[in-house]
Amino acid sequence: MSIPSSGLKVLVVDDSNTIRRSAEIFLKQGGHEVLLAEDGFDALSKVNDYEPDLIFCDILMPRLDGYQTCAIIKRNAKFSAVPIVMLSSKDGVFDKARGRMVGSARLPDQAFYQRSAAPNRSGAGRRKTRSSVMAINKILVVDDSKTELMYLTDLLVKNGFSVKTAENAEDAFRRLAEEKPELILMDVVMPGQNGFQLTRAITRDPLYSDIPIVMCTSKNQETDRVWGMRQGARDYITKPVEAGELMAKIKALG
Repeated sequence: MSIPSSGLKVLVVDDSNTIRRSAEIFLKQGGHEVLLAEDGFDALSKVNDYEPDLIFCDILMPRLDGYQTCAIIKRNAKFSAVPIVMLSSKDGVFDKARGRMVGSARLPDQAFYQRSAAPNRSGAGRRKTRSSVMAINKILVVDDSKTELMYLTDLLVKNGFSVKTAENAEDAFRRLAEEKPELILMDVVMPGQNGFQLTRAITRDPLYSDIPIVMCTSKNQETDRVWGMRQGARDYITKPVEAGELMAKIKALG
């Protein structure tokens, strides 16, 4: 599917404010009028009110996901001809087939998703993250398992890193206030605020949003990985952690 060089009224549907704003910049640079919706219900309202020419719709959203949103829009005769592009990192054959079944024009591959929805990583004015300007040394490990904390701390210290640990969200923010790390390794399943929620809170805090977070968890489903990245994580590694894989991911970020 090709997009005209300019002049379309485009609706971007995504529950991530970062993705919405990045897509808005990308599309406005092409001369398009851009509408934004934060979830499926907001999208249905915007479609009815503004009648867009094209819709980009994320798949993984709370309440009403992209497939459901697309299906509802396509069932309305007034909007059934509006092309909908499923915009997501879910690029499997099943995902593409399901998108077509509910009426989407196409499901872009990951490269398209990264180009169009990710923040602009080139040119002047780019916000430099800590990991883009210096090597990683100070690491915060967040995990409620003392065994995991000991294992990861030992592994990281042996490889020359300075390590601090936290067993829950409260401890993590205390550690962040004491000294800002250059990387966070984040468990998912923890009492109270879980790793997904904590990652979202940290990456949306202006004081800490530049700290890369790697999810480090036994949750190994693709949906878990995608959801972790959607909360702001930079990478995802499953337990049991293999030393070589972890070192490679840290090197890539630093």
